[in-house]
Amino acid sequence: MEKIADSSEKLKQIAILLHKCLECPVCVDTLQVPFMLCARGHGICNSCSQNLTDCSTCHGAFTIENPICVKNILEEMPRLCCNADYGCAEIFDPGNVAGMLEKH
Repeated sequence: MEKIADSSEKLKQIAILLHKCLECPVCVDTLQVPFMLCARGHGICNSCSQNLTDCSTCHGAFTIENPICVKNILEEMPRLCCNADYGCAEIFDPGNVAGMLEKH
């Protein structure tokens, strides 16, 4: 039987990988809804795309806005602590941003 601590650590690693996969190359944060995808599938926050005419990664045209499958993942995905880059390993429920801010 797998130890709970091992499961918790695996969950944290999965959350970190998801956040990296869904990272905006402009603000270097997890994509925020609304967002855009280029023809090759690179994501960018809508607010970051305002000053761009094409994808900052591949220079392809923006073609899709808010694909529902990615939007659903972003809305339900656990949130990394805003201090994760500084070593904080806390993970919060999607709607618990206030809890994250209270802890720090």
